Amino acid sequence: MNDRKPTKTKDIAPRPGEMIKPGEIIGIPGMEGWTLADRRTWNALLVNAWSDRLEDPTADFEIPLRELRGLHDSNDRIRASLRKLQTTLIAARMADGKTRTVQMLGGCDIDDDDRTDGVLKYDFHRKLVPLLRRSEIYARMEMKVLTAMSSKYSLALYEALALRVNLRRSSEDIPLETLRQWLGVEPGKLAEWKNLQSRAIAPAVQEVNALSPFEVS
Repeated sequence: MNDRKPTKTKDIAPRPGEMIKPGEIIGIPGMEGWTLADRRTWNALLVNAWSDRLEDPTADFEIPLRELRGLHDSNDRIRASLRKLQTTLIAARMADGKTRTVQMLGGCDIDDDDRTDGVLKYDFHRKLVPLLRRSEIYARMEMKVLTAMSSKYSLALYEALALRVNLRRSSEDIPLETLRQWLGVEPGKLAEWKNLQSRAIAPAVQEVNALSPFEVS
């Protein structure tokens, strides 16, 4: 009998320049309206907070605004992105089979002026933390690849592939709707195949092959 307990994300120490992201929040409905900057911002906030402190329900985290300003034109853009993250609800399946609905970002305090040397203070909802820290399926991703992607479809495809690379599969058949979900295509957008292929799939595949360690076709 194998009594070895499964490894959870809280037990994983990211290597320098690496992000650990739980599979429960990769390629799921709810984040289709996120822009590339929104996705990069949320990833940066998680990487910055990744530690045992995440499991402290009273913990706040701080990140210099200059680290987020590279993703936005101004503090106003940062505030708009944070508001989108705060108002996004996702429904994710827990390890026990239950579905949990929770917002993707908690409270935020940000400087009111346009200073670049200010600090953002934020937290994650306590109901989200178990999804982040107790997952048994996760992706290891290189931050330099995540930040180099030029479209949200490329970034989303890279995350979906990074989640599956350890499954030891060379190919997988998936429904078209699942692919749309992985890529974060908004409902009603790119409805025709030629548009989906030319504007989302082909550019994403090309960029993932160029920037990441994966090869996909």
